[in-house]
Amino acid sequence: MVSIKKGRVLIEAESAVLTLQAGMAGKISQVIPERGVTVECYGALIQGVWGNAKLGNGPLVVDPESVDGELRTSTLGVTARGTIHLAGTISEEMLNMAASEEIGGLILGSLSSSLISIAQAQPYAVIVLCGFGDYGLDEISRRVLIANEGHDLSINAVKWNRLTGDRPEVYIPLPTEADAYTEQAVYASGQTVRLHTGSYAGRVGRIESLLPGLTLLPGGLRANAARVIFGENSREIIPLANLDVILLNE
Repeated sequence: MVSIKKGRVLIEAESAVLTLQAGMAGKISQVIPERGVTVECYGALIQGVWGNAKLGNGPLVVDPESVDGELRTSTLGVTARGTIHLAGTISEEMLNMAASEEIGGLILGSLSSSLISIAQAQPYAVIVLCGFGDYGLDEISRRVLIANEGHDLSINAVKWNRLTGDRPEVYIPLPTEADAYTEQAVYASGQTVRLHTGSYAGRVGRIESLLPGLTLLPGGLRANAARVIFGENSREIIPLANLDVILLNE
């Protein structure tokens, strides 16, 4: 009983404790009353295109053959519990086997669209970095992740929501300070980009120029687009909506 006033009795009911996971390692730098907190952390952030709405964390395990192909059976075992595994792609059998070994999470370059519902049902976090198909990891994500083999990292495999800006992502804590992360909303010539759909999905290129107005695409749609260079001589016109800007501090 909290109070009695003018014939009215206020009774406090039993309260429930709500546990809210941050999704990454860091420290609280600000408490926002009635709303939440700001978590400050330094590290590398790799965003993907799909996640199964789970959280995961643990040391990263890198098997060279799995990185350039499917996750191999030999990479899983009694020591796999709680670890994060990296692979170009995966089969249905390995998705289920990884669950039986109680891994902490799975980072994939690509995933067959036929396996979406199976990946969705797994108890561990699954994040797809590049898109759906069978083409593996992009070269930059591959390089960054291999360089951090053995490090503890976090997976926040939320669904991509273009309205709120939420994206599935991998966070790698690093012992150095960095600039605050800002959502890249403006495209410009010279930017390094990764494609996440279409025939060039998973490839990394550079914006040569932004095309004025709306461009008529082969499929009949008109959209904002850019001319993107792949390698030395290959140039393609790509819708801006299909591009992820990659920011590198090297």
